[in-house]
Amino acid sequence: MFLCSITRLGHSTWTSRSWLRTSEASNETGLKWLHPRCAGSSYRFSSLYASLGTQRDDSRSTEASAAENEQPLLLRVLRGDVRVPRPPVWLMRQAGRYMSAFRSYSDRYAFRERAENPEIAVELSLQPWRAFGVDAVIMFADILTPLPAMGLDYQIVPGKGPCIKPSIRSMEDLARIEPLTIDAAEAALPFVGATLTELARQLATRHPRPALLGFLGAPFTLAAYAIDGEGGRATAGRHVKRMMYTAEGQNLLHRLLTIMTESMVAYAVYQARMGAEAIQIFDSWAHLLPPEDYRELSLPYIARLVQGIRAADVQIPLILFANGSCGKLDTLEMVFPRRIISTTDAPGLDALGLDWKTSMAEARRLYGPQAILQGNIDPMVLAFGEQATMAAAIDRCVCSAAGGPHILNLGHGVMQETPEDSVAYFCDHVRALASANWYRDLRAALIEKRGML
Repeated sequence: MFLCSITRLGHSTWTSRSWLRTSEASNETGLKWLHPRCAGSSYRFSSLYASLGTQRDDSRSTEASAAENEQPLLLRVLRGDVRVPRPPVWLMRQAGRYMSAFRSYSDRYAFRERAENPEIAVELSLQPWRAFGVDAVIMFADILTPLPAMGLDYQIVPGKGPCIKPSIRSMEDLARIEPLTIDAAEAALPFVGATLTELARQLATRHPRPALLGFLGAPFTLAAYAIDGEGGRATAGRHVKRMMYTAEGQNLLHRLLTIMTESMVAYAVYQARMGAEAIQIFDSWAHLLPPEDYRELSLPYIARLVQGIRAADVQIPLILFANGSCGKLDTLEMVFPRRIISTTDAPGLDALGLDWKTSMAEARRLYGPQAILQGNIDPMVLAFGEQATMAAAIDRCVCSAAGGPHILNLGHGVMQETPEDSVAYFCDHVRALASANWYRDLRAALIEKRGML
């Protein structure tokens, strides 16, 4: 039996934990030591690694290793590196009203005033990194940010959510949309470029340096917002559902999805040129669709989006977050295929973000050891949980994802009620994994099994 304790920055010493030596019968999993939570995660490694073999890669040079160590931790993992000391951590909606520093701006300025003023947007983007040391800085904006450049104005109305005017309900409405091009994005959205450029400049000399993330909305999610128009949360999905179930509506919807796809290709290329080192695609309304409809109305357009970005010679990592991934893991293979063997030369999505209702262990079993998975702690654990509850949730998630590259995140955005101290503890706990004996043993066993030591 082993005992270990970890001292966190700004927090009390972690409670000692006992260790469980696996029996010879279970050593086929490739894990010589299991944290008790890992042992209970119902995760089997034997079939996962059957095709990987034990061949070692001794071709790596010291110079190459040193260069990789200078790369942001998140980017290393997004390139499939499992030799990182711990999982990188960042949070969706990490810049938000739960932070007092953020509220000092949100109480004075409307959302678009903040997002479209580069000086304010840069400050809000950096606040979570300064406060919690997250491994990524994501630009402060909204997935609706590019829509005004397409002739679709929007506002974030308190208590109601995003409202778009005019809504798209007919072919006449559709004809008013101006598809976004790269040149149009540069001309109409200069604040996005200015924000990314300034963030890249400020982060360039930091060590360790966080990755700089851009983001955009998936075509179906943007189309759903545009169709629902001014209804906000009260009519979420009602109008797009009505459109889905008539032949005329389906024709309009597919045309709108095509426009959104082509426009988001241009927006992604623009962000990459301005300094984004990775881009997350938010399919926030994926939960509206059952798997069959998701396969028809969202995934083909995400695939075209990714293909268009790659065709423009943008090779930065792409992450898809599907809010509603639970029950769609098989369906998502359409854009995120199983990776039992390396597919690093194949263009496509690099990582899949899971919502908090999805089983991380099931995703790892399905997609294999090469797949890069992100997530997926329940945001309410941070909002309402004690430190022991948060620690248990993190450790369980880490164990469930342990068969391959993993990025720690929530399974949705940070809730407004979340205490800042809880976010600090969450990030501290993840950083402390680097010195946790149980995690180092787990990581070493996995790397050795993959033949990468």
